Amino acid sequence: MTGKVYSLTLSQLFFLFQFLTILKIFKIMKLIHHFYSLLALVMFTALFFACNSNIEVKPVCTVQIEVSKMDTSNWNNWRLNSRIFIADRDDPNVGGHFSPFRAGRGPLSNPAIANPAVIPDCYGISEAWLRIPGNHKIHRAILTDGIARNSNPSGDEWQLHVQDAKGVWQRTLSEETSISRETKYPDYAKPQLMSIGENDPHIFVAVSGMTENGVHRTTWLLESLSPGASPSIHFPPQDLLYGDDFFVPHSAPLVGASPPNPTVSGAGGQGFVNCAMTQLGDDISTRQVHLLAKGGTSISYATASDFGPTINPSNANRFRNVSRWVDLSNFIGGNFGEIIDLAAVGQGNALIVVFIAKKDGKYKIWLTARFSSGSWRAPVDVFAASGDAPNGTVQEINKIAIGTCPRFGADPTENPKSELLIAFVFPSNGGVFTISQASTPQVWEGGNNPSYYSPWRIIRNGAVGTNFIIMGVHVSSRPFSDTK
Repeated sequence: MTGKVYSLTLSQLFFLFQFLTILKIFKIMKLIHHFYSLLALVMFTALFFACNSNIEVKPVCTVQIEVSKMDTSNWNNWRLNSRIFIADRDDPNVGGHFSPFRAGRGPLSNPAIANPAVIPDCYGISEAWLRIPGNHKIHRAILTDGIARNSNPSGDEWQLHVQDAKGVWQRTLSEETSISRETKYPDYAKPQLMSIGENDPHIFVAVSGMTENGVHRTTWLLESLSPGASPSIHFPPQDLLYGDDFFVPHSAPLVGASPPNPTVSGAGGQGFVNCAMTQLGDDISTRQVHLLAKGGTSISYATASDFGPTINPSNANRFRNVSRWVDLSNFIGGNFGEIIDLAAVGQGNALIVVFIAKKDGKYKIWLTARFSSGSWRAPVDVFAASGDAPNGTVQEINKIAIGTCPRFGADPTENPKSELLIAFVFPSNGGVFTISQASTPQVWEGGNNPSYYSPWRIIRNGAVGTNFIIMGVHVSSRPFSDTK
């Protein structure tokens, strides 16, 4: 039997080749599709875990400044373009280790303001680190414009925000201060955050407000709580200056029908005052609030102590004793000259106070400390101790801050309050300088002999520019930068 012989023409062979080529292309495209699908899945998984994982803890000391353009000829513009700039201590290649100032990140304005291009964004900031291993948080308090500022030159607003371990911010509380801008720059209105405790950490905030009867300006103490937190000890707001003297039934912030029991009087009227808190470890019986106010050549001092339970409201604790104001010179001596500015911070159970004093045309920075025994350390002339200006400086210094910080390059497990950092401002050139105080003498970079105090170091202006006036300076520590 003879079989048939099939032959293909050249065009048929070409068509078959094209068909096989197309089939191969389809197979390649299918493989590519699978590859990109797999790649997308990998990228999505990586993104998911990145968004749901904690930021790496790298303790950093920060300096924040509040800057503003001043226009005293027009009260509507006198705080025009008020902004926050932040410097991180993360540069090993410069003295002092601070990177240049950059614009702050995170919540720094009131989103309810209709015209943020005209109305200042932010003119007060304070931060505190809630140190919880595996769940670190940063609490931030800001002073911004209240909604009423659009049509009425009153109604500044303070706000509390919390940044969690993943870097997500949430606002937790806000309140109008009802303070007029006619008072010019409202230093007294800036909220102050204070952290205490070790294994059971807490953050409190001192805020400006009015007494419950609306007559006197005062300082209220609140606990700053993280979102969803249930405090182990309820702490109702407490008026540090007037106590319960002006209690009004069913009026905020104490909304009960009767005043707290036992009732407490305050330190006395001073408006808004500098505050710092101390506590030995987690022993709440040692918890104290320290109040300081400057006036002329003197510093007034008072304390809130005896933290414990109340009968009314029930299941609540508060400071059951607030001392009256006394002159700090009773403890540290006097004759420092005019007190220009002061700041304070708690370091464990010790209170650290720094202040700028002007005498005989020269400016000095003094540091003193109060210990748990109630005794005070003799004031230290910081410029003499650092070797920078043993006889003081004729250059004006007008702002000062102090905070506790981890040492530069510290391990995340180390004490984040082992070092003190002083920041101060020379207004003539807009320069911000820092001096560190260590727990033991050391030879600092650029220094000669071992000293507790480093030489002063300038923080580079960076993004600040030259058209702004520095209105305030602050020091705090963080588990990670606010740029994360």
